[in-house]
Amino acid sequence: MESKHSTSLIKNIGLKYIIIFLLALSLFFGVIVVNFIFVKDNIRQNAINSGLSDTSQGAEDFFDFITMSKRALNYTAKSVERKAQGGATVEEMQEYLVEASESFTDQIYKNFDGIYGCYKGEYIDGERWTPPDDYDMTSRPWYKTAIEADGETVLTEPYLDMQSGEILTCVCKLLSDRETVLALDVSLAELQETVTHINPESTMNQAYIISSSGYIISSPDTPLIGKNIYDEHMILESMEPGQIPAPKFRKNITYNGIDYEVYFRELYDGWYAVAAISTLEAMFKQNLFSVLEIVALLAVVVVLMLLIYHITRKSMEASALTSRIRSISDIYLSLHSIDIDKNCYETINTTKAQLDAHKITGGTQSNVRECLRNGTLLLTDDAYKKKIEEFIDLDSLDARMGDEDTITMEFYTT
Repeated sequence: MESKHSTSLIKNIGLKYIIIFLLALSLFFGVIVVNFIFVKDNIRQNAINSGLSDTSQGAEDFFDFITMSKRALNYTAKSVERKAQGGATVEEMQEYLVEASESFTDQIYKNFDGIYGCYKGEYIDGERWTPPDDYDMTSRPWYKTAIEADGETVLTEPYLDMQSGEILTCVCKLLSDRETVLALDVSLAELQETVTHINPESTMNQAYIISSSGYIISSPDTPLIGKNIYDEHMILESMEPGQIPAPKFRKNITYNGIDYEVYFRELYDGWYAVAAISTLEAMFKQNLFSVLEIVALLAVVVVLMLLIYHITRKSMEASALTSRIRSISDIYLSLHSIDIDKNCYETINTTKAQLDAHKITGGTQSNVRECLRNGTLLLTDDAYKKKIEEFIDLDSLDARMGDEDTITMEFYTT
């Protein structure tokens, strides 16, 4: 009989908690799946964005300086054109460039290199630099770029400066007479300083700033500076210059047997920040994140299982105790469960004949002290009523029980 009741308990109590456990497990599994779908791309994208941000961090200031240099050159160009129309000589134009360069140095930028150019076929320089006898200004990038730009104020590709030996770029412009060219050098050393702090997370991650032709202007890997990113044995050897169709662009490539995702972000007039991260490394981070999520899920599952086991065991123990009490309750005249704190009791077993004979209320009742006293005194012989009242005094029960689990009293009934 008790075995059948226990099986019923397992089916009713255990099944309820098993269903709750399975629902909770499904919820956590769903959260992980959704989280993985949304987070896996973010992990890779964050790595790319980190590379792009680190590469272009500070570059904004550099290109602001480029813009400022263009404005300075355009302002000077207007003054030069007015002086040229007034018939200024080469010497007079030379002195004007010196004055203008000194003014820009004082008012705009202390490291200003000075404006120079070509006027009436002669080289003029705001810093009074005298080129060597074999210097051919028409072959220099600043002159050729200005002629090709046909009056636009443009930025040259980086080149080696004959005077300083530095890698420079140059803002240059062809004036309206179609002969006079003005130029202003901009050192790339400061741009390199903006990326020297970058410490790539691994050798499989790379970051650059490149010119429109692919010239590597700056990179944490300094030996690469001056090389062309599109050349053989370079990371973009599979691409051609001009194949970046948008200000923001992504391309998957294979380089040295490693698959990369390469991101491009335009910084200024065809110059790009480039960040490359290996697909293998991105997948590793994604998988590591997934493993951590699974470990966390297993930990939650274990905690839930222990909690459900504890709750189920307590419930089954309580139900089993109730079952055993009910199985022996027939030998007692009346059996009740009393909740002293709530001041109520529940009848476990009392036959209808006994209820009728002794007028004891069955079911669940409140005001336990009154019901217990009235019902018990109805059953008790007059000689034992005083003792039974003392026995059922709930206020002194704790003191009388002490360390005992059970106390008893024998008496005669009416």
